[in-house]
Amino acid sequence: MTARTVNRARLALWLTLPSVSDKGLARLGIDRAIANRAGGLAWSQITIFGRGFDLSPSGFPAVIQPVWRGPAPSLECAVENPILDELIAWRPADPERWWYRWFASFPALGDHFIDDAHIDGVPLDCHMTPLAWLRGGCRGTVMLGIAEGFAEVAA
Repeated sequence: MTARTVNRARLALWLTLPSVSDKGLARLGIDRAIANRAGGLAWSQITIFGRGFDLSPSGFPAVIQPVWRGPAPSLECAVENPILDELIAWRPADPERWWYRWFASFPALGDHFIDDAHIDGVPLDCHMTPLAWLRGGCRGTVMLGIAEGFAEVAA
């Protein structure tokens, strides 16, 4: 399977998930503009296995967040061929823990800010959770494979 085919399949799955409502976003402490800047936020029922998750109608509800390679596609930022590296799932009541859909890599939210900081020599805001990154306006990064949430924990 080619990288393009894998990306299309990931995008197709992502597009089937229901978006988090404005009321749900308000409960998270963010607004629609921030969710859009992140490339969207969805929710679904999930079951977990170790550090991974599957979509499952018999599971518990979780926020599903895309991890884009480079800037997220949004109304603010047109991306010609967006690459969806990963989907992560986390519970609003426990945002310090998250799970991976594909284990495709150990991605970072806001990975393009890492390059900008390196090239331009500007400080890099590092957040410990995806929710903190959202509340920070999607600026900076969350090193998903290094932050505490990567530790294997029980559901």
